[in-house]
Amino acid sequence: MTQDAQLRRDCQQVVDRLVPHGAVQIQVDQGWVALRGAVTRAVDRWKVEEAVSRVAGVVGTTAQLRVLATH
Repeated sequence: MTQDAQLRRDCQQVVDRLVPHGAVQIQVDQGWVALRGAVTRAVDRWKVEEAVSRVAGVVGTTAQLRVLATH
């Protein structure tokens, strides 16, 4: 397994503890983590970004997470 593949797996485990599995897609390239998807609350977006940035081996993050409007 490559370092990026292992890092992706580690990040996915962290994200899955915070939001439903599949809500956030993760791509890793040379330690840079791209997050895409949607969450239900702004605080969830912040928690995901913060948690992923603390995973060992993450060089930086790019987040394209949108917050779904709830009525």
